[in-house]
Amino acid sequence: ISVLPPALSFGNVATNTTSAIQIVKLTNNQTVSATISSISVSPGSMFAVNSSSTCLNPTLAAGASCTVAVAFAPTAAGAQSDSLSIAFGGGLPAQSVALSGVGLAAVTLTPANLGFPGTAVNSTSLAGVLTLSNNLSSPLSITSVLFGGPFALDTSATSATTCPTSGGTVAAGATCLIGVVFQPTATG
Repeated sequence: ISVLPPALSFGNVATNTTSAIQIVKLTNNQTVSATISSISVSPGSMFAVNSSSTCLNPTLAAGASCTVAVAFAPTAAGAQSDSLSIAFGGGLPAQSVALSGVGLAAVTLTPANLGFPGTAVNSTSLAGVLTLSNNLSSPLSITSVLFGGPFALDTSATSATTCPTSGGTVAAGATCLIGVVFQPTATG
């Protein structure tokens, strides 16, 4: 029995969403029917066999093919891997398909820290820039951009800010920039 492809890579998928389905094709190259004993992934896996699979009938006729639909639904950020295991009856060897994908936070803001050079009291530093990434497959709504303490949105004429700052959206899979300035009111 052939099982193709030998591996599925789901790429980057936002956490708490589900990827597009990918297909594994089983073909019975024998002259007699084969019994599919089980199709599974590891318990607790972030990969799942979808109910649209056509291999859920335990008998695969001679010369026939069926498909196993697999999806990736990461619940945590980071690289994930597992195997799709397919067991057969009648002494046929089990087969597996390697599964991989990367869970991404739905929205990321980088870098994690911005440093500002020494800035005189009651003046404004040069701007630092944050990159906001929408890793979702749908637009991200932004209602406002707020800062605490002596930090503020860069509203200068040369601002690098491209994100909506008082209502708007960031397209699915897109990035935008937020300019930040340091405006100390006291020393220290």
